[in-house]
Amino acid sequence: EALGLPVVASHVALLQAFDLRPSSKNYLGATLANKGTSAIDPAIANPSGFQGELLVVNGGEALYEALPAGGWLRLRLINSVQDSSLSGLRLGFSEARVSDAGCRTVLLGWDGVWLRSPRDVPSLLLPSGGRADVLVGCTEPGTHEFGSLG
Repeated sequence: EALGLPVVASHVALLQAFDLRPSSKNYLGATLANKGTSAIDPAIANPSGFQGELLVVNGGEALYEALPAGGWLRLRLINSVQDSSLSGLRLGFSEARVSDAGCRTVLLGWDGVWLRSPRDVPSLLLPSGGRADVLVGCTEPGTHEFGSLG
């Protein structure tokens, strides 16, 4: 338990952006091929043909954790996105989840510095290179997404 709250799980979440626009200077294929200096074929799997910037967590699409109603998940967020329109990430629950499911985000600290008193926040802006420690949870059971708010 942390702060008297039942913490069910704890995860480090490394946030990255992959640029899947072939015309972009930051195109993932060019990056993996080291701008043409590598003979290694990056073999990018993109079966849907998506073109744009894709936000990933720990190298995958999303982080899922089943929590009981009233349970909490501790996240250590690290924004490694740079040189992208996604560099400054606003993270949180949608307004509907906050009002309908009682979802909360409790900020514990920024960049390794703990707050004297944790506080509820509606969302948080995590700049490139920024780190935040948070607790997230909802009072109602169901699937609730904590993620980028645009």
